[in-house]
Amino acid sequence: MDISNIITQINNIKNGLAALEKELEEITVEGSDSQGMITAIVNGKGIVQNYLFNPGQISSIKKDNLIQALIEASNQALTKARELAASKKKEILAEVNIPDIPGLF
Repeated sequence: MDISNIITQINNIKNGLAALEKELEEITVEGSDSQGMITAIVNGKGIVQNYLFNPGQISSIKKDNLIQALIEASNQALTKARELAASKKKEILAEVNIPDIPGLF
């Protein structure tokens, strides 16, 4: 086991994860409610950026249905953001060949 190689790989992971954090701030994902009334736009860090409304459907919607549509669209977008972040982190960690050291990651 070459300790300098392990340290290099750990530094590569740290650098990759730091770059990923910046990338996730820029990437957006969308989620919509099941009726297609509202689309939530969320960045890769899970922060809501915007909502888009389908004007043809919004004008006649009841308040409770609007709230439910907002929740549904937001939850779908947030789920996509979490999945995207996890996938990208997995890509970074998959490139590493470090022995299993408890508590390292």
